[in-house]
Amino acid sequence: MMKKLITLMGCGFVFLSCHQLSNSVQETFKSNDTVLNKKIQGQRAAETDGVITETYTTTHTEQHTEGESINFLTDTEKLIRAENALKQLPQFAGKEIFIYLVAYFYDDGRINILLQSGNSGHVANYSYQNGIWSEPVPFPVPLINGHQQLSIPLSTLSFANVAGITRAYRKKVASIEGAVPLSQVYVSIFNNEIHWFPSVITGSSLK
Repeated sequence: MMKKLITLMGCGFVFLSCHQLSNSVQETFKSNDTVLNKKIQGQRAAETDGVITETYTTTHTEQHTEGESINFLTDTEKLIRAENALKQLPQFAGKEIFIYLVAYFYDDGRINILLQSGNSGHVANYSYQNGIWSEPVPFPVPLINGHQQLSIPLSTLSFANVAGITRAYRKKVASIEGAVPLSQVYVSIFNNEIHWFPSVITGSSLK
């Protein structure tokens, strides 16, 4: 099995230069599919073969040991089921749920997401595996300026959109020599906006 480590660095910069997926992603959300017709804010398109710069104001490290793929990323029904199960957890009864900073989706059926309940200010990590949400694990929120801009209501992000993102990405991968297959999709929250990743595909050349 292979371990993947993703880190969003505080006040750092991520520089990427490769084939751009953003146009394909935008086309995905122009679809008439009722599952994908929600407006996705913060979907910024940079031009191909340029340099993309993202700045983050806090740090979160995600370590994941990949399991066997079950095509979770393209299974709209399972993604919606996971979202509904999350909203129905007892601790969220009568409260608005906010996604804080990041949400990771894996093709082996796992989800890791930071959530904030109501206006409590308390953030916890929730993990989804084998169709079950884990008990929350407290996540320390740094007392820094702007950390309030790192959250959005869960209601503004449909898990079903992961399937559309994945299909668009994989369609693009098929046309690029040496491109790595997609096994995860994740969301970063910045300036109270949704940013989808990966937003680029690295490969040697077009097929």
